[in-house]
Amino acid sequence: MSDQVEAPTTDNASSKINPVLKSSDMPEEMQTKVYELAQSALDSSKKAVDIAASMKKEMDKTYGPTWHAIVGKSFGSFVSHESGNFHLFLCGQLGISSFQNSLIFYWIGYVVILFVCLLVFFLISLHSISSGGSV
Repeated sequence: MSDQVEAPTTDNASSKINPVLKSSDMPEEMQTKVYELAQSALDSSKKAVDIAASMKKEMDKTYGPTWHAIVGKSFGSFVSHESGNFHLFLCGQLGISSFQNSLIFYWIGYVVILFVCLLVFFLISLHSISSGGSV
Protein backbone atom coordinates (compact mmCIF):
# COMPACT_ATOMS: atom_id res chain seq x y z
CA MET A 1 0.00 0.00 0.00
CA SER A 2 1.39 3.38 -0.98
CA ASP A 3 1.74 6.20 1.48
CA GLN A 4 1.32 8.70 -1.35
CA VAL A 5 -1.97 10.58 -1.38
CA GLU A 6 -3.87 11.90 -4.37
CA ALA A 7 -3.92 15.63 -4.85
CA PRO A 8 -7.03 17.01 -3.14
CA THR A 9 -9.76 18.85 -4.96
CA THR A 10 -8.86 22.46 -5.67
CA ASP A 11 -10.90 25.37 -6.93
CA ASN A 12 -10.36 26.43 -10.53
CA ALA A 13 -9.08 29.92 -9.75
CA SER A 14 -6.06 28.74 -7.77
CA SER A 15 -4.39 25.67 -6.35
CA LYS A 16 -6.00 26.15 -2.94
CA ILE A 17 -7.72 23.21 -1.29
CA ASN A 18 -11.49 23.09 -0.94
CA PRO A 19 -11.93 21.73 2.58
CA VAL A 20 -15.25 20.13 3.50
CA LEU A 21 -15.88 20.40 7.24
CA LYS A 22 -17.08 17.16 8.84
CA SER A 23 -16.79 17.94 12.56
CA SER A 24 -15.18 20.65 14.66
CA ASP A 25 -15.42 22.40 17.98
CA MET A 26 -12.62 24.87 17.14
CA PRO A 27 -13.13 28.61 16.90
CA GLU A 28 -13.30 29.80 13.27
CA GLU A 29 -9.90 31.53 13.34
CA MET A 30 -8.27 28.29 14.50
CA GLN A 31 -10.10 26.35 11.76
CA THR A 32 -8.72 28.81 9.21
CA LYS A 33 -5.21 28.24 10.58
CA VAL A 34 -5.67 24.45 10.27
CA TYR A 35 -6.70 24.87 6.62
CA GLU A 36 -3.64 27.06 5.98
CA LEU A 37 -1.36 24.48 7.60
CA ALA A 38 -2.96 21.71 5.55
CA GLN A 39 -2.47 23.73 2.37
CA SER A 40 1.19 24.32 3.20
CA ALA A 41 1.76 20.65 4.08
CA LEU A 42 0.04 19.47 0.88
CA ASP A 43 2.14 21.89 -1.18
CA SER A 44 5.30 20.43 0.40
CA SER A 45 4.56 16.71 0.21
CA LYS A 46 2.16 14.10 -1.08
CA LYS A 47 3.01 11.57 1.65
CA ALA A 48 0.31 11.28 4.30
CA VAL A 49 2.85 10.84 7.10
CA ASP A 50 4.74 13.98 6.03
CA ILE A 51 1.52 16.00 5.86
CA ALA A 52 0.51 14.81 9.34
CA ALA A 53 3.99 15.47 10.78
CA SER A 54 4.09 18.98 9.33
CA MET A 55 0.64 19.85 10.67
CA LYS A 56 1.37 18.43 14.14
CA LYS A 57 4.68 20.31 14.38
CA GLU A 58 3.12 23.63 13.35
CA MET A 59 0.09 23.21 15.64
CA ASP A 60 2.42 22.48 18.58
CA LYS A 61 4.40 25.64 17.73
CA THR A 62 1.33 27.82 17.28
CA TYR A 63 -0.98 26.57 20.04
CA GLY A 64 1.32 24.67 22.41
CA PRO A 65 1.59 20.92 22.91
CA THR A 66 0.32 18.28 22.50
CA TRP A 67 -1.33 18.09 19.07
CA HIS A 68 -2.01 15.02 16.95
CA ALA A 69 -2.72 14.86 13.23
CA ILE A 70 -4.23 11.99 11.25
CA VAL A 71 -4.14 12.07 7.45
CA GLY A 72 -5.39 9.43 5.05
CA LYS A 73 -8.00 8.14 2.65
CA SER A 74 -9.60 5.78 5.14
CA PHE A 75 -9.43 5.91 8.91
CA GLY A 76 -11.67 5.85 11.92
CA SER A 77 -10.95 7.54 15.20
CA PHE A 78 -12.42 8.02 18.64
CA VAL A 79 -10.25 10.42 20.60
CA SER A 80 -10.11 12.36 23.83
CA HIS A 81 -9.25 16.00 23.26
CA GLU A 82 -9.21 19.39 24.86
CA SER A 83 -12.51 21.20 24.48
CA GLY A 84 -12.37 23.54 21.48
CA ASN A 85 -9.42 21.73 19.94
CA PHE A 86 -10.81 19.12 17.54
CA HIS A 87 -11.18 19.43 13.77
CA LEU A 88 -11.99 16.91 11.03
CA PHE A 89 -12.33 17.80 7.37
CA LEU A 90 -12.04 16.33 3.90
CA CYS A 91 -9.95 17.48 0.95
CA GLY A 92 -11.35 15.42 -1.89
CA GLN A 93 -10.96 11.82 -0.72
CA LEU A 94 -8.31 12.75 1.84
CA GLY A 95 -9.41 13.00 5.47
CA ILE A 96 -7.49 15.24 7.86
CA SER A 97 -8.07 15.27 11.60
CA SER A 98 -6.25 17.33 14.21
CA PHE A 99 -6.81 17.46 17.95
CA GLN A 100 -5.02 18.47 21.12
CA ASN A 101 -4.46 16.47 24.29
CA SER A 102 -3.24 18.45 27.25
CA LEU A 103 -0.10 17.50 29.12
CA ILE A 104 -2.05 18.07 32.34
CA PHE A 105 -3.46 14.55 32.07
CA TYR A 106 0.05 13.12 32.01
CA TRP A 107 1.20 15.25 34.93
CA ILE A 108 -1.83 14.26 37.00
CA GLY A 109 -0.91 10.62 36.41
CA TYR A 110 2.67 11.22 37.53
CA VAL A 111 1.54 13.11 40.64
CA VAL A 112 -0.83 10.29 41.60
CA ILE A 113 1.93 7.69 41.16
CA LEU A 114 4.35 9.80 43.21
CA PHE A 115 1.75 10.26 45.95
CA VAL A 116 1.07 6.51 46.12
CA CYS A 117 4.81 5.74 46.28
CA LEU A 118 5.34 8.26 49.08
CA LEU A 119 2.33 6.90 50.96
CA VAL A 120 3.63 3.33 50.71
CA PHE A 121 7.09 4.46 51.87
CA PHE A 122 5.53 6.34 54.79
CA LEU A 123 3.42 3.34 55.82
CA ILE A 124 6.40 0.98 55.62
CA SER A 125 8.48 3.42 57.67
CA LEU A 126 5.70 3.81 60.23
CA HIS A 127 5.29 0.05 60.53
CA SER A 128 9.05 -0.44 60.83
CA ILE A 129 9.36 2.23 63.55
CA SER A 130 6.42 0.85 65.52
CA SER A 131 7.88 -2.67 65.41
CA GLY A 132 11.33 -1.45 66.52
CA GLY A 133 13.12 -2.14 63.22
CA SER A 134 14.79 0.16 60.76
CA VAL A 135 13.85 1.03 57.24
